[in-house]
Amino acid sequence: MVSQRADQIAHGALGPDLKNRKVRQILEAARTVFLDQGYANASMDAISRASGVSKATLYVHFASKNALFEALITAECLQMSNRIVARALHHGDIRDVLCSIGEDFVDLLCTKDACAMYRVVVADAPRFPEIGRIFYASGPKMMHDRIADLLRRANETGQLTVPDAHMGAIQFLSLVAGEFNLTLLLGLPRKSRSAISQYIECGLELFLTGYNYVQDSGSPGSFSGSMVTDSSPRNAKRTKV
Repeated sequence: MVSQRADQIAHGALGPDLKNRKVRQILEAARTVFLDQGYANASMDAISRASGVSKATLYVHFASKNALFEALITAECLQMSNRIVARALHHGDIRDVLCSIGEDFVDLLCTKDACAMYRVVVADAPRFPEIGRIFYASGPKMMHDRIADLLRRANETGQLTVPDAHMGAIQFLSLVAGEFNLTLLLGLPRKSRSAISQYIECGLELFLTGYNYVQDSGSPGSFSGSMVTDSSPRNAKRTKV
């Protein structure tokens, strides 16, 4: 069920209508209220006041607090995931693609807002399990699935040897994320940019070594636009490193 939901979110089948100005206005207010008060203490009354729309209008767009929270998480996670993957796909070699994803992913984890939202979910998920499922499907699961698509493509082209792309995606994010998010959640100082970059580089090299990385010497941009729509193998020139 979580896997199906994450797939629907990634392909735009679920999520709020962000072209609607009122929807964006409500989501922005909801974000502030949820972060300030937590899920349990937030109310539709408070979100209505913060957004400047009537409760009647609020309920036209979102049937419940749970539906509103789901829409907020879905919209934010999808936008961030799209941004990370789109930037990465400008690179041709899987090593460069994964390096870009790793850097952007860690930057995202280390933002103040990301840590605050994570705290909201962890604090209230035991009493409201659905918000945990929403967060997992919209965030981690969707990133795993998108990276798994890239790894399958790299496996088909011979740049990597990845028997289980989903497991590989989880391993990759775990290797590059390290403890950066945890230390911030515990109120410890953020690591320096050089320390973060060095850690990501080491994690990436370990991952590439484990999955038999072969450098692509073909044309740049080989991954762009081909992650989902083109699954046919390429006959690229390869150089083992």
